[in-house]
Amino acid sequence: MTFRYAEEKDAGLVLEFLKRLSEYEKAEEHLVSTASMLAEELGRENGARALFVMAEGLEVGCALFFRNFSGYLGRSGIFIDALIVLEEYRGKGYGKALFEELKKETRRMGGGRMEWLCLDWNTPSMKFYQNNGGQPMETFVTYRLPLD
Repeated sequence: MTFRYAEEKDAGLVLEFLKRLSEYEKAEEHLVSTASMLAEELGRENGARALFVMAEGLEVGCALFFRNFSGYLGRSGIFIDALIVLEEYRGKGYGKALFEELKKETRRMGGGRMEWLCLDWNTPSMKFYQNNGGQPMETFVTYRLPLD
């Protein structure tokens, strides 16, 4: 098992992982990203990053994330936008390894925490996150303001 960061040329592959995630989450109609949009973002100096977990030279999992900041902590962190392991590779430790690598990345940058969202019906993911140290934030409500 190895890891590699996505480059701009990997945008199509990142999009394929996002498509699989949107299917799993029953949210295909919400996925409007394109490979060119992702390539542009992955190429920005402070843009989103994607990390692949590899098995036998094949990308079997992907985490899409970006840097955030907490005024309360006075430190940066990572917000995980998407984390997915191909179905046939689930339950074999690839998700855990990918999550651990994101923790290392957060520590390398001097970050104070990682955050993410999880659908309230996604029990397998909630168990995964809790088994790996994640804590649900029951005191916050997520708000969204679409600008387009």
